[in-house]
Amino acid sequence: MPIGIRGHERSQRWAAWYPRYAIQQIVKPMDLLRQAGTVNDHLPVRRGLRTLMKAWKWLTYPWGPAGSLGFEVATGKPTTTPQSDLDVVIYADSPLSRRDAQRLLASADDLEVKLDIRIETPTCGFSLTEYATSPTKTILLRTVAGPILGTDPWDRNGSRERLGQARNSATGQL
Repeated sequence: MPIGIRGHERSQRWAAWYPRYAIQQIVKPMDLLRQAGTVNDHLPVRRGLRTLMKAWKWLTYPWGPAGSLGFEVATGKPTTTPQSDLDVVIYADSPLSRRDAQRLLASADDLEVKLDIRIETPTCGFSLTEYATSPTKTILLRTVAGPILGTDPWDRNGSRERLGQARNSATGQL
């Protein structure tokens, strides 16, 4: 199973593999919302999470903190700083309308922290901001096969192009 290992500094991050049989517990971002009530609000990133928890009560998709705050809530080890951004992941097995995506962004307009929201679907991941604001409706989709451009992150068979293929087809090169 792929894992990320982090040190005390942002630059101390490593990718690794860990055998499944050795994993004792998996904590998902949505599990962390229950623990977030115990988080002290002395940093902007923590206040931002509390604000989203109130503003997104209407959201039916599972979601929660990722990044340094997610790590901190999951492990109890202090990793956030006054400059930390708030990374959030939303698991959307069914389509999220662009209107609802815009509503999510609007409800976060007044946060005192930079917000990065990633949507995970059964087939890919993508940026909520790009999805909600792209005038062309074509966005970058991160798949297990690599990044591709597409218009419907929930379409398993839709028209998607690998980024390299899209560039090469424009020049006529293979």
